[in-house]
Amino acid sequence: MERWHIDWQGWWVVFPYLETEAGFKLMPTAQYRDHVTAAKGRREGRRVFAGYPADFPNLEAVYPHLWAYLNTHEAALRGRENGKYRVGREDEWRWYDLARPQSLEASSGRKIVMQLLGRSSQGASDTMGNFFQAGGKGGGAYGVQLLDNALTKYFATLLSSHPADFFIKTSGIVYSGGYYSYADAYIRDLPIPASTSAQRDCLSRLARELTALTGELRGLEVQARDFPDSVSEERRGTGELPELDELGNLAQSAGLPQRLEANKVQEGGESLLGKPGEVTQRVGKGTLTLGAEHARLVREVLAQRRSIGRDELLALRVPERGADVRAYLDTLAGWRTRMAELRGEIGAREAELNDVVYNLYGLTTDERAVVERFLERF
Repeated sequence: MERWHIDWQGWWVVFPYLETEAGFKLMPTAQYRDHVTAAKGRREGRRVFAGYPADFPNLEAVYPHLWAYLNTHEAALRGRENGKYRVGREDEWRWYDLARPQSLEASSGRKIVMQLLGRSSQGASDTMGNFFQAGGKGGGAYGVQLLDNALTKYFATLLSSHPADFFIKTSGIVYSGGYYSYADAYIRDLPIPASTSAQRDCLSRLARELTALTGELRGLEVQARDFPDSVSEERRGTGELPELDELGNLAQSAGLPQRLEANKVQEGGESLLGKPGEVTQRVGKGTLTLGAEHARLVREVLAQRRSIGRDELLALRVPERGADVRAYLDTLAGWRTRMAELRGEIGAREAELNDVVYNLYGLTTDERAVVERFLERF
């Protein structure tokens, strides 16, 4: 979680439920459709899927591939919660269920996802209800759902503003390392200023723009970090991928350390033993001799990653021809130019947002200065 951006890492939640008028219901399976729990003492057994309509589908019938996946991991799933779902236990029928299926409707709805701890407010709107968050009072993230969904982006801008951050930091608690809590206990008392529909529309627009700009920036940062592989993927998609070879096949290396650090690479002159135009880079006590264009590429890889393993570097697949390497470097330069533009645009939108919120709270110039000076320090 970060400001204006949810950094999804490709993790999926298996959600074996169907939405009904009564909320989400766990999908039954043929094995347990008519299952009755064992009677205990004076308590009679119960049919676990009692009340389900006759046409309510079984999980394996609707999602056969998901069912096959779950069956592959049945032993591990039954072993959760200290074996709570093992055969013979009261909850054996729930072995593919979430352990604590709570607030499913809220979690899958429109919300603001907030980082619990941060040096500043870190939140973003989940307008599609795509994200489930695993929180807890000690860390992680949690969701804030408004009674009026139309105000989600408006409230997200308030939470991300300097006045709100000032309020939360001066009324809450600070942890070691300069981290503050942005849990519900500390944002629930945030005063919500009166606003016109035009002001709310303005802030909602800024939220949309900041979300889009931050998403583009983070995407470019990932591409730059993954250079040159990211350029190759882009070229492959357009059918313009040049001939590639492993860097180790295009270079001579001697005595390179296991890990190459960007701040320990020294440029040498032209190699006396290599081909004309080759240069030697000194890395610690080792050397790397390769063509001038490939030497530039190595410098850029280290500049982006700061550190890379020797074997990983030499295994990078790079263009064979110098002209193609220069084209790769031009692509990276273009990404960097756009990233600088995006940071400027984000800064301008943030300033506009803060100005609108300051006006909503009716803060004077002197009061704004107090807030800004505080936030520069904390």
